[in-house]
Amino acid sequence: MYLAYISQPHGCDYTIGCGHLLITLEAAEYAAAVAELRDRVRTYQGDEELESAILLHVTEETAMPVASWYQEQKKEQEQERQKKRDDADRELYEQLRKRFS
Repeated sequence: MYLAYISQPHGCDYTIGCGHLLITLEAAEYAAAVAELRDRVRTYQGDEELESAILLHVTEETAMPVASWYQEQKKEQEQERQKKRDDADRELYEQLRKRFS
């Protein structure tokens, strides 16, 4: 599998990543990928001509456990919120203990 990362010299507006694009090529071999990319560059319809194109040969792909990453993040955030509540409760307890002891 071949991918190409293409970019315009100045982006295109204030949008992050505007003017940068990762495209999937149909070619299975290097020479065919170069030819396909050349054709895609020549027919590119952007705000400006492209400044660069990087051909990437992908030899392996691995699906990432995105759902579990979000679950871990939510669990960590909840633990942090609970710690803050516990710290606030502990501080209040200490203040009241000092006041009424």
